[in-house]
Amino acid sequence: MSNMSDCRFENTYSDFLDCLDALRQYLPLSEGEYRAAYRMIRHFLCFCKDASIIRSFDHEAIIKHLDHMKEEPAVQQTSILDGPQQAAQSECGLCADEGAGSMYRAD
Repeated sequence: MSNMSDCRFENTYSDFLDCLDALRQYLPLSEGEYRAAYRMIRHFLCFCKDASIIRSFDHEAIIKHLDHMKEEPAVQQTSILDGPQQAAQSECGLCADEGAGSMYRAD
């Protein structure tokens, strides 16, 4: 039996494509899915920035795109940056400042 780390990308690839499809089609997202999509996109872009694959990304554009997908809540929700956040270990300002709720563009 193979170790989970031996096939993590193979096991995740089809789920990743499903997520990309939902983003491309602007499929409605629950509050929990909205927050998870935001974190996933931001962490991936921070990885790309830290690895010098990209120079910068527009943080506000991520939120704008996801806001078009957000389901209407039964009660008013708070900002995606409200609430407890776990700080990430990254050179990217957005990921490193995640716990502080930073809203600036990473350049």
